[in-house]
Amino acid sequence: MKGVLVAIGIAAVAIGAAMFLRDGRDTTPSKVPNINVRASAAGGFAPETVLQIRPQAASASKPAEASRRSALATEMALPKSWKAIYDRLKSTPEGQTPEGLHYLATILSACANVTDRKTPRRPNPGSDEARAKFMASVSEKDPNRKARLAAFETTNGTDRCADLRDITTTEAEIKSLREQAAAAGDPKARAQQLANEIWATVKPSSGPGAGNLPTITDAQLESLQQLARTGDPAAMVTVASVLASTMGDMYIRAGPNEQPVDARTFYDAWQLASCEFGASCGQDNRMVSYGCAFEGRCGVDNLRDYYFFHGHSPAQSQTVGEYSAEIVRAIRTGDWSYFQFVRGPPPNPGSVSRFGSGP
Repeated sequence: MKGVLVAIGIAAVAIGAAMFLRDGRDTTPSKVPNINVRASAAGGFAPETVLQIRPQAASASKPAEASRRSALATEMALPKSWKAIYDRLKSTPEGQTPEGLHYLATILSACANVTDRKTPRRPNPGSDEARAKFMASVSEKDPNRKARLAAFETTNGTDRCADLRDITTTEAEIKSLREQAAAAGDPKARAQQLANEIWATVKPSSGPGAGNLPTITDAQLESLQQLARTGDPAAMVTVASVLASTMGDMYIRAGPNEQPVDARTFYDAWQLASCEFGASCGQDNRMVSYGCAFEGRCGVDNLRDYYFFHGHSPAQSQTVGEYSAEIVRAIRTGDWSYFQFVRGPPPNPGSVSRFGSGP
């Protein structure tokens, strides 16, 4: 009995020492399921460890709190035609709410015949021809064939603009709807309006790397942070598209050691953070379904696993997880101190990242 107690005591000391050496963080295997960890002689993880990591087939990412995504936003994200939503918004008071105005503009911009638009509408992604071409591209021997065809229907198989292409409008009418939505307080519309203002600061380039980066004011940065704090998932994604892009007069450092922020991991961390507030982050997430349909990556059922096991290296995945947790904390508390927004030109002007689109 005495020997058993001694063994337990030694084990407790070993665990305590390990946690001390790792700054008090609990890194026991129970916290990292489905990973067969092997240490290398040098003291780090052996290279083959990465090859033994398998995505969890378990739960899709679920909001940690009540979803802040509205019923209308959820309906808009479903893989079906927007015709019924458009008809309802046009004929009921819902279409005059801030969010209703925003989505009317969204539908018209994506589907209507905009007479003064220079760029033509994109072709119907859900056409029989597109479906037939995709089916022909997937081998009968592919073990993921059934899953890939199903994912294609989620990603590209639905024509959201069905029965809406005969509607005629103008860019001015769409802009007016967006301005009304923003003025009335819809966070999605306001975030897009701010993004457009920032993209509009880009001047025609006079040469490689000259004058082709957007600029952002302190007031605009503060407004973006406030909009992120609404927890509206779509507004968060727009905020991410701006803050993760290369600015001409500001860059971001993160953490107590003030390390430079990597644009892609920062942007993806925002996507992951939006899951906490109700964004669609399961198998119906566009990134997840696209990865399955077109890349054959069908072994995951949620965005977190897709990023961690397919989208990034192990080191990048750790950074995405850390950034995401800090973004969620900043949205909940208003404390953005983990991220330092530094005034000055980008440290590496030869490496430019751009997310989202211009006005």
